[in-house]
Amino acid sequence: MLATFVLILFRSVAFGLLDLCLLGGFAALTAWTLASAAWSDSVPSTLDAATRCLAYLSLVVVGLLLTRPRTSSYLLGGVLTGATLVCLYALATRLLPGRVGSFDSVAGDYRLSSPITYWNGLGVFAVMALLLALTFAVRSHHVAVRAASAGMLPLLAATAYFTFSRGAWLALAAGLIVAVAVDHHRLQLTAVGALLAIPTALGIWLASRPDALRVRGSSLAAASAAGHRLLVELVLVALAGAAAGAAAYAAEKRLRIPELVRKAWATVLVVAVAGGIALAWAEKGSPVYEARVVWTDFHHAPKGGSPNEQSRLFNLSSNGRLHLWRVAWHSFRSSPLVGHGGGTFWQAWAADPRHAFVAQDTHDLYLQTLSEVGVVGLVILLVALLTPVVAALRTRGRLTAGALAAYSAWLVHAAVDWDWQLLGVSALGVLVGVALVVRERAANSRLPGTVRWPITAVSAVLAAVGFTTVMANVSLDRAVNAYAGGALATADRYARRAEVWNPWSSAPWDLRASIAARRGEAGAARKDMISALHRDPHDWQLELRLALVSTGAERNAAFAAARLLDPHDVPKTIPPSLVRKWAAGR
Repeated sequence: MLATFVLILFRSVAFGLLDLCLLGGFAALTAWTLASAAWSDSVPSTLDAATRCLAYLSLVVVGLLLTRPRTSSYLLGGVLTGATLVCLYALATRLLPGRVGSFDSVAGDYRLSSPITYWNGLGVFAVMALLLALTFAVRSHHVAVRAASAGMLPLLAATAYFTFSRGAWLALAAGLIVAVAVDHHRLQLTAVGALLAIPTALGIWLASRPDALRVRGSSLAAASAAGHRLLVELVLVALAGAAAGAAAYAAEKRLRIPELVRKAWATVLVVAVAGGIALAWAEKGSPVYEARVVWTDFHHAPKGGSPNEQSRLFNLSSNGRLHLWRVAWHSFRSSPLVGHGGGTFWQAWAADPRHAFVAQDTHDLYLQTLSEVGVVGLVILLVALLTPVVAALRTRGRLTAGALAAYSAWLVHAAVDWDWQLLGVSALGVLVGVALVVRERAANSRLPGTVRWPITAVSAVLAAVGFTTVMANVSLDRAVNAYAGGALATADRYARRAEVWNPWSSAPWDLRASIAARRGEAGAARKDMISALHRDPHDWQLELRLALVSTGAERNAAFAAARLLDPHDVPKTIPPSLVRKWAAGR
């Protein structure tokens, strides 16, 4: 909606070639995902995937329209500020348990995930924020910005640590390598970075000490005491980091580094890297041997049993990802050009009789794209995602290398997890990508009228689609909450409203069937469940619930269909207790 108003009200809209590539890439991805509904195995899932693409497209449109080359640093600063606030809240839930958020060290993993709701997602979120903070701490022209950014580094690193996410540290390593490789002032970057690494590493070390903050089964009293003590320590370390950032800024203003010193520092870095490789070779064995060990561990199941969450960081198992990737690859090979429809990987996974856990996503954006929308979809996705990389390589700016590092960390992590489905995480990466593209834009770029008005029309249509999607989700959420509270009449009213806003979705009909079953109206429940299945005929859970409200041959047929769609999770016979439980309210 905002983008439409900008296009209509402002006479001059600045756009460059790469702006159009980025916009066209995301627009084409959205259109292709939506078009895949024509051959999709699950139209509701495909439309959900298209809605997600639409959300990212909206971010791109608004970001490109409202940002100028001279204000792109403000966009990066705003992204960093917002991400830092989220990470500080997440860290507070660990340091102030019982006061901020909820505390549960027993059920599930004792890993930091709030408010992202997924620990690996929060991990890469914190890593992107950390790389942006490092960029501002090293390159800002303002001492206050440098000090504040440097002070945040230990806190962001502690946040990433408490997620115990191996993928996040992999993404951090990738981002740092990109920053050093691309930056034209890498000696200054590495020198100041080495200084700021001291308080950052100290913050991680302090966070790793208290058992009560990383061992499952810890009591609230022990976690609170340890958290309060660590809070004080981290604040002191953050102040030391801020002082180090300010000192580095003052030194750069006053000192002229001789060329001999620069060469000496470069020699020290090369010797340090070579020495590290030699030491690792002596301790662990040759790189070939170590690669074989890593490959073996990656293929094996994770070593369980330890309540210490920190042990996850040294576990190289793929945690079932290899099986997910194999299923995605086989699904792609059965329809390589156009795939099976956006958002449909979960059906290929459910149909595989060897799957050992429930999964909706491949945990690899690129493989999942191949599986769902084929080679065409992957090419479109790569055009959209690599445009900011091209822009960064064509631009020399004091913040460009660091922004590319954060963006690269997201691209790498998306290859090992389901970041694309986490809007809050990937929105951060998309906005950093927008800033990189805008920084490359020429100052006198203008969007031609022949392009502007078609974009305006498309923007208006997207705004209307987005509005209906939001209204459908709001109505469905209210219906679910009312159903959970026992207000069946209210739940039914909102479910019907969600059906009007989103007529292609099976969710409102599924919920209406649950309401009818709780009321004891088996006939109405069966009718509504058939309507849900008409919209999503390959959903094994809908088939199973149809069996629960049917009798005789109809029940057997629905149950057999559910078994065919998911032979692993559907029981061989329907327990009577399951029928009674579902009728009473699932």
